[in-house]
Amino acid sequence: MKKKIFVLIAAFMLLFGVTGQAMASFAEGDLIRVLYTQDGIGGKGVKEIVTDLGAGYNFTAATTNNYSFAADANVLTDLGVSNWSNVYVAYFTLTSAGQSGNNRSWISGDAAGQTIGKAQWSPTLTRWNELSSFNGLSGNARNVNLQANPYSYSSEMGLVGRLGSAVSTSSPSFADKSLAGFDAAGQQYVDQYVYYYASPNFVSGADKAGLQIYQIRTYEDGHTVINPVNPVPVPAAVYLLGTGLIGLVGIRRKMATA
Repeated sequence: MKKKIFVLIAAFMLLFGVTGQAMASFAEGDLIRVLYTQDGIGGKGVKEIVTDLGAGYNFTAATTNNYSFAADANVLTDLGVSNWSNVYVAYFTLTSAGQSGNNRSWISGDAAGQTIGKAQWSPTLTRWNELSSFNGLSGNARNVNLQANPYSYSSEMGLVGRLGSAVSTSSPSFADKSLAGFDAAGQQYVDQYVYYYASPNFVSGADKAGLQIYQIRTYEDGHTVINPVNPVPVPAAVYLLGTGLIGLVGIRRKMATA
């Protein structure tokens, strides 16, 4: 009951602009990055960092552009940990028919692909509304939350990268990615891919595969880069065949003019 009352109050405050900046952050369609640890997966006694990276990245087809986001140098300090061994990152975006005109979602995953399950849109949207309302009230694009908070990403979406239950249990990859490799020497990074779902509100049938639309790279210094999905390379044999054909054409032209 208390949770419902909070959500209603938060929605009212956002609607009428009680805080001028709250309307600007954690809106539908914004790209959200979450950094968290799984140390508290049972008791959720640690922290998480939820950042709104802004709007304009909810592409419905593979992008050919690059985008870069500012570094976040205080990740370990704000999470309250001394190393990256149990730190994870996840990205997601969604829009709803009620506000944006279309039910759509974008979720990070590995190169292997990703699938979502049927009849999961409604609970996912509810969790998102609670999460965005809570984070939007601060007026900041970056919030450090206790995972134990009932409106945190960790409480709303879980700590296993399924965004609640949106990503199917049989999916080739979940939304989260381990950053344990950042403990190695030098500037490290991890790559994920963002998958687009045009109709995540389906209620029957088999799991739905997402469309891979861009690569998203997280660096050890905390900055994020969006890169186009790597084009499929042309096999070397095709290049050799093309070179051979060009050579034959040249020979035939010399013979014809001889």
